[in-house]
Amino acid sequence: MDKLHTCQNTQKIEVPFRQLNKVDVYRILCEGIIPRPIAFVSTVDRDGVKNLAPFSFFMPVASDPPSLAFSVTRKRDDSKKDTLMNIESTRHFVVNHVTDNIFDQVYQASTEFASDIDEFDKVGLTAMPCKHGPASYVLESPLSLECELYKSLPIGDAKHGGSTIIVGKLLCAYVFASCYRDGKIVLEDEPTVSRLGSFNYGSAEVKLSTADKDTWNLQHW
Repeated sequence: MDKLHTCQNTQKIEVPFRQLNKVDVYRILCEGIIPRPIAFVSTVDRDGVKNLAPFSFFMPVASDPPSLAFSVTRKRDDSKKDTLMNIESTRHFVVNHVTDNIFDQVYQASTEFASDIDEFDKVGLTAMPCKHGPASYVLESPLSLECELYKSLPIGDAKHGGSTIIVGKLLCAYVFASCYRDGKIVLEDEPTVSRLGSFNYGSAEVKLSTADKDTWNLQHW
């Protein structure tokens, strides 16, 4: 960027979180931390029933061990979501990349289906077997990251509003051949979808490249 763009009015007000209810806090988190990548997580239970669910509280963690993390909130009735129970049971899951080509199916998978429903079949996506565990990956996603459970960390009480952070150790990547070039995963040509504020989703339309600058580039990795 050649110049700094500022808001017309830079006056700020204080919003104390202790005065907010759970819904208002969640809204601030969702509308204030944007855009957020979406982890489209596939799991399976002990009986072989496949589950899919999107999570936008999601990030990479470390390169050694290779790892990522996302958080799973409790349901309104305080119970655990199927994704969390399946990961605790099998210690295995897959994070699938979300593009607009599968967005309708991803959004449909956010429905709280009964635990005995195969969600791959329900939303119309293809389940492919993983190399290292029982969960399946999504064939239609350009990148699927197979993980084993590295660590889980409960946050808050075991009730609605609380959450569990899931840290997964990466085992294998399943990537479209067209997106793997010279040993690198390149998703720039894929229409990646991120979570925006409120009930909005979108893709990156503005790209600010710093690859040729000295402040931070590949040599710092």
